[in-house]
Amino acid sequence: MLPYIVSVAGISVLTVLLDIILPEGNIHKYIKSIFSVLVIIVVISPIVKTLKSDIDFDAIFQQGDQYQVDNNFLLATNAALTEEKKLSVIKFLDGRGYEYAGIDLISDSLDSKKVSYVNIYLYSDSIKEKDKNIYIQEIQEQVSGYLKIEKANVRVILW
Repeated sequence: MLPYIVSVAGISVLTVLLDIILPEGNIHKYIKSIFSVLVIIVVISPIVKTLKSDIDFDAIFQQGDQYQVDNNFLLATNAALTEEKKLSVIKFLDGRGYEYAGIDLISDSLDSKKVSYVNIYLYSDSIKEKDKNIYIQEIQEQVSGYLKIEKANVRVILW
């Protein structure tokens, strides 16, 4: 690589020196054209060498079998993301004044970005008997909107 860089720099410096030394005129124009062609040849020469050599391009671009999935890392990452979402739902419920006992976030797949079901455990002592259905529906609507899941997938369980 170093000889290539030296040759490109050398031909460029030589072209600049000749441009400075030669007087303006017809011959200056022709010599400048010749050195421009030489610069192009020097720049292109490694490409020509690469095309003439016996390089196995298929071996270079076939690297699919070199990667392995680390399932433990994926599970740990998914657990951390689920816990983060759980904390955000807790903060969301706290901000609206709901008194909860616990929350479970359930995903159907390894993709923890998508929550499938939510179980919210509430203390029934803090809710009046006649307001239970209204209270549960409000929580279902707000949590389903917050997590962008269907309202039917938010289960509110009274303790």
